[in-house]
Amino acid sequence: MFFDVVSIAPKLYVQIIVAIITAGIWKIVLTYLEQKFLSYICEKPWFKATIKRDMKRVKEAIGVHVDFDSQKYNFANFTMVAVQHSIGGLICIPAVMGITGNGLGSCLVRLSALSEVGWEVADTITRVYVRVTHPKGRMLQPDGVLLFFGFHHVMGMSMVIPMNLYYSHNFSYWMLVFVMQGVSGIALMMAQYTQTLDVSKPDELLQMQVLSIVMGIFISYCRVYLFLTYCWKLLVSFYMDSTVTFIIGGIFSSVLMSVVNLIFVVDAYRRIMKFITFSLKPKKDLSQLRRASRLMAHGLITSRTSGHLPFSPKTTLVFAEKSERYISKTISFPLEKTRGVRLSRSTRRRSYIATMHPDQTLTTEKIIEEKTEFVVTAPGAKDDKTD
Repeated sequence: MFFDVVSIAPKLYVQIIVAIITAGIWKIVLTYLEQKFLSYICEKPWFKATIKRDMKRVKEAIGVHVDFDSQKYNFANFTMVAVQHSIGGLICIPAVMGITGNGLGSCLVRLSALSEVGWEVADTITRVYVRVTHPKGRMLQPDGVLLFFGFHHVMGMSMVIPMNLYYSHNFSYWMLVFVMQGVSGIALMMAQYTQTLDVSKPDELLQMQVLSIVMGIFISYCRVYLFLTYCWKLLVSFYMDSTVTFIIGGIFSSVLMSVVNLIFVVDAYRRIMKFITFSLKPKKDLSQLRRASRLMAHGLITSRTSGHLPFSPKTTLVFAEKSERYISKTISFPLEKTRGVRLSRSTRRRSYIATMHPDQTLTTEKIIEEKTEFVVTAPGAKDDKTD
């Protein structure tokens, strides 16, 4: 019995024992690594921005909104999934490269496949347990996430043990196990790394663009071409052997896994289209705008108009001091049709975006109604005659 377990013999009881052992090992090891990894990245300056980007990516990929606290655990979990898949793929390399003979090669592939089953069993139990018992179970494990992983886990949990028993000598099976673990693990690691990149920095934007293209090609070749090729070859083998049960199970699990593959492919190409045309905007010098803001706060701004101002004298303008992405500060004051501006209360408010020109004139553009432009000039700046 011991030798059968060590050699992952194609016997049902051996397959069940090894699957249970690997499930326990992965649960203990990955939980420990996940906690260590999460405590490590929480101290990094890119952590919060990374989790927010990951939340947006999940929303776009499977239509599920996850809050920040939940997503940080999901990010760490997906990183550990990449580690598990990569290790499973490494186990297969001697077999698919022909380094080992058929006997040892089959043993390694059986171990790799059962490693995947063990992780899937532990992952399924964990997700269902959290969903049922945790107060935030629906947020931590929403329906869309459970459905996604359900589709993913069906192929492994339904087909691996039968395949290990009857087709572990088949090279197409070897390649399928290698592609779905090793290749997927590498692609997932690249995806996790790109989430940490700040595309406002030129060097990291270049990394994002290059890695997005590499991932798109990599995922398409492996999750579409190789997956469909070796699934077809296995179905042909099932047909030649007249194994109807394997044909039905193979088609069912292949279709569900194809849905998962499609999600990954669409996500990869969405990433390419987003970042391949992405360009950095030059950062604006906000020193003059800050100076004008201080003057506005003390009512020291004079105004001149270009054309007719289509709003009442008591309309309140909101000048926004803009950073690269977000409005960081707003200053409100009433605009009158006179050259002197006095601060007074106003109940009617409209929003404008303000930018400072080199001649110290502050140009605003209305963003709610039709476009309107006017200029506010700081004291000491050259002022043209008003209309």
